[in-house]
Order: sequence, then structure tokens, then C-alpha cells
Amino acid sequence: MRRKEIDSDRVLQYIDHFLQDPKSANDWDEFLCVPIKDSHLEAIRQRVTVLPSVFPVKKGEGFCGPQGIEELRQIATDLRASTWETRGETRDSTLKH
Repeated sequence: MRRKEIDSDRVLQYIDHFLQDPKSANDWDEFLCVPIKDSHLEAIRQRVTVLPSVFPVKKGEGFCGPQGIEELRQIATDLRASTWETRGETRDSTLKH
């Protein structure tokens, strides 16, 4: 299977969009199903794909349970922090933009 070449900003967009409005996150399935070239981001994608089995809900009641959504928020927070660190930024410096 062909691997998608995306960066951490795009992964954050997928996650943030889903967290803001799960019902209209059309790209969510693409994120879950298409492997990512970058091994770190692929590990994150794989971690997200198991959330429904680790934190299940009844069919039709959402992607995963509330604890899974919290886990997804934490994944986004951790990825955002590592992205800022890589760029030599801090949360405060990004808020000033």
C-alpha cells in the first residue's frame, strides 16, 4: 500500500477537526486508513486507530468512548508540543502570532 507523505501539522489538523466536529470530519477515514511515510506519525496514526477497540461505544454512538476522546486530545497535545520543540518555539511564542 502506498504511504501518504504528510507532516505533523496535517496530522494535527485531522485530529483537531475531528475533535471539533466529529460528524463532519470527512478526512477522518482517510487519516485512519492510509499509512503515513513518517514512522513517528504512522505510530500516532496506529495508536489512534485502536482507540475504538480500547474504549468502545455502542454502534452508532461515535468513534470511541469518552476516555478515548481524552486520549486523542492528549495525543494532539503531545504532538503539538513536540512540533513546537522541533521548530524551537514555545506555546507562548505561538500565541503571539
